Amino acid sequence: EPHLCAATALSPDMAHLSAMSQLFDELQDSAAVELRSSSVSGGGRTLVAKKKLEEDELVLQSNLLAACALDGHTANLCGACYKISATPLQLRCPRCKQVYFCNAACQNNVDGDHAMSCLALRKWKGGSKLDSQKVSLLRLLLQVYVACFKFVPAGKKVNATKALAKLRCLHFHEEAWDVSERKVWQKPFAFFLQAWRSAKVPWTPSIKDLRADIGRIECNVFSLYEDASGALVGHAVYPSAGIALNHSCAPNCYADDKGVKVLKFFATHNGRGVASARAVSAGEELCISYVDVKMPVGSRRRALKEQYHFECKCAKCEDDINWDFRKSLLRSRLHPLAFTCLKRSSKYQGDDGPEAEWSQSKEVIEAR
Repeated sequence: EPHLCAATALSPDMAHLSAMSQLFDELQDSAAVELRSSSVSGGGRTLVAKKKLEEDELVLQSNLLAACALDGHTANLCGACYKISATPLQLRCPRCKQVYFCNAACQNNVDGDHAMSCLALRKWKGGSKLDSQKVSLLRLLLQVYVACFKFVPAGKKVNATKALAKLRCLHFHEEAWDVSERKVWQKPFAFFLQAWRSAKVPWTPSIKDLRADIGRIECNVFSLYEDASGALVGHAVYPSAGIALNHSCAPNCYADDKGVKVLKFFATHNGRGVASARAVSAGEELCISYVDVKMPVGSRRRALKEQYHFECKCAKCEDDINWDFRKSLLRSRLHPLAFTCLKRSSKYQGDDGPEAEWSQSKEVIEAR
């Protein structure tokens, strides 16, 4: 059972600096990369190559803060070691009945996250009446809070600001919480607070805390997939990756999804269809993709705006918009034969695909 302790305060600046120092230690553990201010407006911090990075070269190892399974996949993620299982796990917590384990050793891990979250999960009732996406985010927030507070020695005072410092290093968009957004979150927050008070932690977040922390998770969450089927089974928070890796629709690094406790990122990979098969140059910003880059540019931009609250203006988006505009000109103003080759050609790959198809169409136009 989790211990009881009293809360006290800590200077936010001191806690922030301490947490950032720990996260920087993870980021600076490599001679290949360094953290700088992003060249993109509003991009904050970003990871930059200090030297030429070859394909599949390791650039970052980020430690897990917290993870949880999605509804319908709770039996696919161990609640102690966070191992993802292709087949449903059979060993379930007899108290909350919501978390599964690989084996008895994981179930009996009293230092694990579940010791404290179990009490809250026993009150995790009525979530089916709420928006499932919001409940999933709140479930992950519960695990994040538990991970932040679980190692405070019994009987000691809790430095709440210090405990939550790694989470609070992550960026969120306060402007996204308009009147309508605050209203739709009223019932989910009330549901969360009712369960959280059962965890017996002498610190209760305010509504303002919940808005900020949900915003941080929403903008910095990583997905967990099952290898064999590729099914989405859960979400996780990796603070050092969250503060360091920005988005591009033409990413030059990717995450290795083989591990959960430590997430590894590598430079360029040709086999995944999301990055170019080339070396990363020294001084180049390292980016991953927050969305499926195979989606049309309009769909990508909408998804990024809705969840991450920014409008992507990367080179690929600009190229795709220009290409869509040129295709619309062909359809509306030119002879139908001018875009016959557009219909027949396969979906372009690489940076020169649109130019090649445009040249081909132009030749048909000039021939007429």
